[in-house]
Amino acid sequence: INGYQIYQHIQSLPQQPWVIAMSASVDGSSRDRCYSLGMNDFVPKPVSQEDLTQALTYFWQYSQQQVVPQKTGSMPSDPPAKPSSNPDTGRASAGETALADDKTDFPPCSSNAPSLRLDIFNEVRQMCSDTRNFDGLLSAYRADAQKQLQAMVQALENQNGLALFEVLHSLGPAASSLGGQRLADLCLHLENQLRDHGCYPYETQPTKAIESRHWGRIGPQIQEIQAEYQRLTAAIEFQTWEIQ
Repeated sequence: INGYQIYQHIQSLPQQPWVIAMSASVDGSSRDRCYSLGMNDFVPKPVSQEDLTQALTYFWQYSQQQVVPQKTGSMPSDPPAKPSSNPDTGRASAGETALADDKTDFPPCSSNAPSLRLDIFNEVRQMCSDTRNFDGLLSAYRADAQKQLQAMVQALENQNGLALFEVLHSLGPAASSLGGQRLADLCLHLENQLRDHGCYPYETQPTKAIESRHWGRIGPQIQEIQAEYQRLTAAIEFQTWEIQ
């Protein structure tokens, strides 16, 4: 189940809670879709303290009107103007602009982002209350990422585009949340290519299978994702060693 499907269940409630969508896909389409469905706010991943504070402040300002949005999806009164910001700057992924015009050949990603963004990594570390919490977070990330990488190889062997999309949709945002910008770019780049070819599990339309001739170009991208994960984990280990 994905966030859009969860929100459909939320809409069946007699009173609607305030819904803040969070996504690592900040190319505009995900944000627009969340707003069009009736969600109240959107925060890009990785979530910064500034973005989260702004979103919660916006909710608090609206809640002071003591008005609860009804299930119709329309607001009884206009919410306060949200502070102006450019949602496509700051932590937007460099991989969003890396797609080539020729979508038929699955060209490689040209992202030059660093393997580890220290500003994000250090911010996450500071948000953890102590070293044990941070170490636990890193251990959980490594365990999940290794499972996702194994599933990615299996999807390639089976030429299963939907399974590959699901892996990329999980692996990329998780890396981005820790500052693994280039790994996130690589995942988003391939994810967008799959979606451009009709392989997208979050739509009501039937999903198209990826043609066999494309998998030969997808394989090298998966190899690069595996290599980038190794670079990211090495960078994380170096930073945690320095912290100790």
